[in-house]
Amino acid sequence: MAFTLALGVQLARYLGPASYGVYGVVMGAVSLLLVPAQLGMPLLALREVPVALTNPVIDLGSVWRWHMLRPLLAGSLVFGIAAAFSGLLDGSGKIPFGTIAIAAVLGVSLTLLPVSIGLLRGLGRNVTGQMIELTVKPALTAAALAATFLAASKLSIEGALVVQLAVTCLCLAWAGIAFFRFLPRESSGHERYRPSSWIPVAAALSGNQLFAAINGNYPILVASFFVSAEGLGILRVALSSFAIVGLPTAIASIAAAPAISRALAANARSHLDDLLSFATLAGFAATLVGMVVLLVAGETLIGWVFGNEYRPAIEPLLILGVSQIVVTAFGVTGVYLAMSGRERVVLKAFAVAVPAGILTSLLLVRDFGGAGAASGTVAMAAVWHFYVFVVEREAIRAAPLSLVGAIRHFLTRTSLPHAKPS
Repeated sequence: MAFTLALGVQLARYLGPASYGVYGVVMGAVSLLLVPAQLGMPLLALREVPVALTNPVIDLGSVWRWHMLRPLLAGSLVFGIAAAFSGLLDGSGKIPFGTIAIAAVLGVSLTLLPVSIGLLRGLGRNVTGQMIELTVKPALTAAALAATFLAASKLSIEGALVVQLAVTCLCLAWAGIAFFRFLPRESSGHERYRPSSWIPVAAALSGNQLFAAINGNYPILVASFFVSAEGLGILRVALSSFAIVGLPTAIASIAAAPAISRALAANARSHLDDLLSFATLAGFAATLVGMVVLLVAGETLIGWVFGNEYRPAIEPLLILGVSQIVVTAFGVTGVYLAMSGRERVVLKAFAVAVPAGILTSLLLVRDFGGAGAASGTVAMAAVWHFYVFVVEREAIRAAPLSLVGAIRHFLTRTSLPHAKPS
């Protein structure tokens, strides 16, 4: 998290608002294209490798080749077509074709890295995989960007993309070497790995990932059609800073997921309700504190960290914070639905809410710029939770996921008479 934030600060300062805005549009488009390019393979690999390990006749090396070949071909096709037709999407010529070509090659490498990490984690090397993707990659990128900037006294968009491409390829090679190094040779047979019925599974995994990617990137992509390059850079800073506001929710989700799964498996309803209530109240309180800090000193902090030219980012950032308040008011609903086997409800809610968010951004971005684009996130969060808690209320089954439900749960618990000792 710290390295990723530092990387965003570096890019904002080195590139300046206009170039950083164009960079944000490019990387937003890359993030969306990664979903069809990856074919759901990162999660599929994480699930399938342990199964392959139990089959002594399977050549485990072919597991790597099978999972890597398909996203390599799909990524080359997806990013090649996107680069070829980029002129149709960017009629204003904001983004040179050279930048698009480098971004396309970067996109292919970014397609493969999470798949290799999924394969490595499937071998049981979870710490190694997470370290490469979440620590080594952003740390090396930050160091390489700093060295490039100090050597040339400037940094272009193309230079930033090339640095990321080099670091991604290095991490991809590291993951590949680690996979074959930790491969249990004694259990590797001679039959090639050929999974059956993988396409429907991959499609389902990609569906949820696609909605999540759209939800995270549509504000800047919508704004790119109506907002100046400088305005896009300011919005990009708001979106980068938003990760800090959303940190309590991310932590709550990561911590709660395995605990929820264990409580459901044990049918421990009372413990589960305590857990859900605590996660809701803690996440909401932490987000509320963060919003107070933003209201009091947010503009000053943005100027100090990113530079004074980015101080207007406080307006879209506060709007993004409002959307996070809505999210945390309903606790870890998405995690609870996924852990309890109701992931289709999550998918249907996204299918309704994301278009609502995009439409809101489109309606407001002309008049309100980046702040209007950010407003779509509030609409998306509101519609998503309305769909789940009203239309699909049976999926919740009285779980204390909302702020009101969590408070009522703890009030009920404290009002119950204590059992007398026997």
